[in-house]
Amino acid sequence: MASFLHARAGGFSSGDLTTWYASSGIEAAIAEVPHHAIGEMIDRGADRAVRVYRECLADLEGRYEDLRGAPFRQ
Repeated sequence: MASFLHARAGGFSSGDLTTWYASSGIEAAIAEVPHHAIGEMIDRGADRAVRVYRECLADLEGRYEDLRGAPFRQ
C-alpha cells in the first residue's frame, strides 16, 4: 500500500493534523503530490520549489468499515 502524509488544510483535514492518504499502488500518490504541491505554491506565490519525497509502505490487516456507506462485507 503506497501512502503519504498531507498537512495542508482542506478536503479531509482542518490543517491541525496531517492526513494520511493510502492506495493500492504508487500511482495515486504520484497524481496527488503535484496536485497539492501546486495548490500550496499558488497560495504562497511561489513560482518554483524543490522538495524531497519518500514512499511509505503499510500492510493493513483486520476488519474495517466502508466509510462510503456500502454495507460491511464479511
